[in-house]
Amino acid sequence: MSPCVRLRGGRLPGNKTNKIRRNKKTEKIPDFCYLLLFFLCQLALNKIMGYTHGRRVSMTKKIIVALLMLCVAGSVFAVGIGIQGGTDVANSGTTGIDITFKLDSVPFVFAVGIPSFDPLAIGLTADYWILNDNLVGPLNWFIGAGLFGQMFIGDDDFNFTVGARVPVGLNFFFARDMFELYLQVAPGLGANIGNGVEMDFVCPINYGLRFWF
Repeated sequence: MSPCVRLRGGRLPGNKTNKIRRNKKTEKIPDFCYLLLFFLCQLALNKIMGYTHGRRVSMTKKIIVALLMLCVAGSVFAVGIGIQGGTDVANSGTTGIDITFKLDSVPFVFAVGIPSFDPLAIGLTADYWILNDNLVGPLNWFIGAGLFGQMFIGDDDFNFTVGARVPVGLNFFFARDMFELYLQVAPGLGANIGNGVEMDFVCPINYGLRFWF
């Protein structure tokens, strides 16, 4: 089995018949080279924007720079972007919705969105998949470690939570690896900071779909 073939998360599958093809763009050069290239491109774009010499940068230029950065990322990495829903079973079943983002070459998964509508909150999660191996057939499983943060904006008093979590779940790819469907649970423990500090246990269950390009 070729050492260049692995699951989207960085681990080798246990069965040759169930391996997921990597994007050809990531087969010949080590992963750190892509990260370095992406960083250098970002520095170049920032330098270009610096030629405004303190003048106000228009929203159009900001959008152009953002699109250029997205094009650079798409040309260097296989990128997965999608949407997920779910509920926190440890906190009265609060329902939320998020946008997720993942790179093929590095096992980091990010999500930003609204983890709760009542009370209203804005949240961010950053996970590192320690393991992503084949389970059976096209089905894979993963486990990782991550951080989460939530800021409640519906309360009268300032209130936010930060903590650590352990995501565990299942995922599989279909339609020639263009789509990834997944289900995960991420129990965690955080510090709720408001009128004092209290420990807060969370256990969100999320399901989502990512589109890879």
